[in-house]
Amino acid sequence: MDESDARDAQGCASAAEARDGREQPAPTKTHLYSGVILEYYLRGPARKITRARGPDVSIEITFELSEDDIQHFAALARAAQGSVESAADAGKIAAATRELLAAAQDSNPPEFIASRLEKLDLLVQMLDDQEWQLEGEDLDRVVHAMAYFAEPEDLIPDRIPGIGFLDDAIMVELVVRDLEHEISAYQEFCTFRSAEQERLAKKGGDTHVGHEDWLADKRAVLHSRMRERRRSRATSGAWKVSLW
Repeated sequence: MDESDARDAQGCASAAEARDGREQPAPTKTHLYSGVILEYYLRGPARKITRARGPDVSIEITFELSEDDIQHFAALARAAQGSVESAADAGKIAAATRELLAAAQDSNPPEFIASRLEKLDLLVQMLDDQEWQLEGEDLDRVVHAMAYFAEPEDLIPDRIPGIGFLDDAIMVELVVRDLEHEISAYQEFCTFRSAEQERLAKKGGDTHVGHEDWLADKRAVLHSRMRERRRSRATSGAWKVSLW
């Protein structure tokens, strides 16, 4: 066994001890772009040797955003909205966002990024769904919130392996929180539509007959509730980060 293999074996033994709870690796921290803190917990041989082998080598990543970091991302969101004209750009924004999601999927991003980008697909569906009929301020809010994802050059270049979509994932978190009432209303609309179509199909009826009639009432109720909850949150000061 040469010296390198001996170090490998020693490192693997240390990894086994760590998994048994006898040794816990100390975390290290590094700043990445715009003050975003990433905490790297390096397990086993990854921090002991230069030649890591096998499935036991992994990196667990968490990050924490300060208020200044969040405000910085909010400023980026507002800057991206400068050339957006809601209704006229809705299709363009949705198409660009679909391209981003496809590129992210092809890059096989870490789970903590992939799980957040999945939420973005719901916003694309909201824009594409003709039966949801967003108009005026309601449409403006969604389109402007998604403007950042259509930017050709964003904070972290998407081509960087592992973290290229990190800024997009962070922005999704802010957008989802800001549009929580829009998202909640749309999800309820989709659930109602599917359930009603299934009910009519089981009765042997034509799900297209009177389709808009039974959707219109539900949509009107949900749109009204969405706006009322949005106004209530604005006056309560519960969410103090402005993306507009």
